[in-house]
Amino acid sequence: MHITVDNLRRVSAALFDRLEARGYETIDVPHDYYWDIDRVQRHNLDAEPENLTVGQLTEDWWNLEEMLRDESLCAAYGLTWLAAVLREIGELIVD
Repeated sequence: MHITVDNLRRVSAALFDRLEARGYETIDVPHDYYWDIDRVQRHNLDAEPENLTVGQLTEDWWNLEEMLRDESLCAAYGLTWLAAVLREIGELIVD
């Protein structure tokens, strides 16, 4: 699979536009903790995942907001925090 940053930006904007068109200005996220599977295990479909870790949406969001406050903290790893938050929102708001 080949993903261009431009298409990633465009599809993200389209999804956010859709949320706003549906009247969402804020989204209440009732859950905070979630199970996380490390990358190697997540892609190994030949074995059941072991060693699950716990993630926290409030911590993920705090890290992302810190990047907004200090652009020098902005790193590609932030996409993993954003992914966790977006996954939760996507599962809460089903078309």
